[in-house]
Amino acid sequence: MTAERRGPHVDYRAAAARYATGRALPDDKLARWGRAVATATPVAHPRVADVGAGTGIFSRAWVGWGAAAVVAVEPVAAMRAEAVARDPADVRHVAGTAEELPLREASVDVAWLSTVIHHVVDRSAAIAELHRVVAPGGVVHLRGLCPDRSRVTTLAYAPPAAAERAVARFPTAAELTEQFGAAGFRPAGAAEVEEFDGVTGVEAAAWVERMRDADSMLGAFTPDEVEATKRAMAAEGDTQLPPSRLTLLTFGRAG
Repeated sequence: MTAERRGPHVDYRAAAARYATGRALPDDKLARWGRAVATATPVAHPRVADVGAGTGIFSRAWVGWGAAAVVAVEPVAAMRAEAVARDPADVRHVAGTAEELPLREASVDVAWLSTVIHHVVDRSAAIAELHRVVAPGGVVHLRGLCPDRSRVTTLAYAPPAAAERAVARFPTAAELTEQFGAAGFRPAGAAEVEEFDGVTGVEAAAWVERMRDADSMLGAFTPDEVEATKRAMAAEGDTQLPPSRLTLLTFGRAG
């Protein structure tokens, strides 16, 4: 398996620059995730592997959250280049995939996967690798859309067929719990964190246009469905849309 490859839903080589801005979170929303992970992280100053780190949004956040060390693992060179340009010097960047992590056994206390698990080609291999590199007593944090728990505002404005296809791309929390349990992890926390609050219909429509081929959920839409979603959002004008709630699942590595 080569280190650089195209993800199954988005060509991140082409979308890297727009991803860096389109996925950016303001400080108050990052702080919400910081509080959520602090509650579920057993080590005060963990060694963190940001798996599928993309442009480094959460690699930088983990430095601010007090990580002792952060290694950003990302298969796509264009995404790594965007991250290196933005990340502090104490984030180490390496090429690699979730299925073949370039890390030593038991070398991290936290593996962080943000909107990554649905891209993984061989989930069983990736979970086995996470079990190998996370030290006993450590945790895996999964941030993302879980259809049986999360709520994503964009889907409420999308044509039903588009929303159904998009949701089908993401594993449920129940599926992930079963798969991680089979590999020797135990459930160690589950919570939802609000995002996308304070966003107007006009702003949301502009985001959909900017990210239409740089977001794995929108990638399930046809061009006509993207346009329909934009129109439905824009019709809300300056009204703030309901917030999204993404899910944080935590799985503990037995000591």
